[in-house]
Amino acid sequence: MGVPGLAALRARRQPRGRRGVQTRYGEDLQVGHLGGRWRRACVSVILLVMKPGWQWDETDLQNLIGTQESMRLEFKSGRLFEDTKDKIAEALSKEVSAFANSEGGVLLLGMAEEKVRGKPGGSVAKALDGIPVADGRWSTETVQRLIEGNLSPHLPGIRVRAVPLSEFSGTKIALVVVVPAGSTAYQASDRRYYGRSEYEAKALPDHEVRLRMARGKTPRVTIEATNVHAGRTAQEVFEVKLSKYIADVKAMFKQMERIAPESSAQAEAASDEEPQTLDPARVFGEQWRSRFFSEYSFDLSIRNDGELSIRDFELDALVTCASGFIVSERETLQPDEGFLGPPASSPVRIRGRLSNFISRASNDPEVKLWPQALRRLCTVTLLVPWEQQVGNSELRVTWKVYLDDAPPSYGEITAEALFGQVNAPSDVIETT
Repeated sequence: MGVPGLAALRARRQPRGRRGVQTRYGEDLQVGHLGGRWRRACVSVILLVMKPGWQWDETDLQNLIGTQESMRLEFKSGRLFEDTKDKIAEALSKEVSAFANSEGGVLLLGMAEEKVRGKPGGSVAKALDGIPVADGRWSTETVQRLIEGNLSPHLPGIRVRAVPLSEFSGTKIALVVVVPAGSTAYQASDRRYYGRSEYEAKALPDHEVRLRMARGKTPRVTIEATNVHAGRTAQEVFEVKLSKYIADVKAMFKQMERIAPESSAQAEAASDEEPQTLDPARVFGEQWRSRFFSEYSFDLSIRNDGELSIRDFELDALVTCASGFIVSERETLQPDEGFLGPPASSPVRIRGRLSNFISRASNDPEVKLWPQALRRLCTVTLLVPWEQQVGNSELRVTWKVYLDDAPPSYGEITAEALFGQVNAPSDVIETT
């Protein structure tokens, strides 16, 4: 099954995701196996999954009503802000500590919760009750300072977004707090370290705190897809090739006219033929649609997730695609007549060390991958058959990176993750 959002991407030149995917802030939701209210709630989460939390608006928050808390999603009622400042700081720092010590997540403030009878696990979003803003006490800056001032050590990358709630005529807002995964252990204001269980924050035992403190001292990297680009559709490619064919035919007849004037009638007839009236089967054969492909490209980039600079690594990545698709490590141009037969769909293996991907300047004595830096390695081109969609069974990138003094880092990039990107990261370091 393909990614339905690919059609919308073509309108905006940006891809989207599909249902039944591994969510960023929720669990793996197989929509077809759920029913009623829970089905609608899970659909809402899937629609939000590919949209970063700092871009959520009121409609996105309304769509979360009925959604259950998870490893990466926590709700807090606006009534929390009726308490003392110390109690608010303790509650917020506890949740942020748990996300930072786990896999990161979103804390939504101003969403009332309820327990559902017979439903195990965390609470369910009931309604947006908002946080009062009339007195100006709870701006995004105030809440961010409150969180950062009660979390130790400092966690970079926390984002707080205010979402005005029209239901309250501008007197209340919701706050979306996006918390990244940290590189060490983070302590809340009560001097405890928390981690995220399936549905809630729990205090961590001593051995888990030690493990989290050590993770920043071990080299760790992630391979990411960046700069995802949708080029021409198969139909656009076909129209270009057909127009070129007609132009070539006209040029040929004009050349013949100079050589043999009696062919002028043929030249005049050819000049009247336009792409929209010409039968494509006459030019490209009965299976003409199978010759043209929609064009996509993306960069493979490496991110240093640790606190240590990385001076070298060895990458082994495999890009696989379904039969009929074309994938290449370089730009793939479509022939003027289209592909004459089913193209080979062999996987592409990308291997190399840091020095293989980076062109060093003569005055650059050393190349490093700085902590938290994201560096582009190479570009991958994907050609998709006419009217085909891309799902996990059609495209997958599996990768492993070998590092000094650390176990290998490994993972995969799925079609949903790839085409779900909205914008390319702004901190990509070019390799050339």
